[in-house]
Amino acid sequence: MLNKNILANQWAESVPLWFATRVDMVSIFTMALVSSFCIVYRKANDPVMLSLLLSYILTLQGITIGFVRMLIDIEMKMVNVKRCLSLLEIP
Repeated sequence: MLNKNILANQWAESVPLWFATRVDMVSIFTMALVSSFCIVYRKANDPVMLSLLLSYILTLQGITIGFVRMLIDIEMKMVNVKRCLSLLEIP
């Protein structure tokens, strides 16, 4: 019984981290794509606009990653509440 509880706890801790890692990979891919765009079009566009694009994309990625991690944390806490409420219903 104890081993199953430990295994369930490990899964509960590792799944959000795995998801956050995948979100970080998408973020890195997006940043690489935008950086490539800035390199390819550096002669055709104003350098100030390209630097603003890089600055804004970094801010947007930080906000997105923080939001996703906050949603993961809220979901984990709601699952805990649901489990506690289901334990109260046991006669």
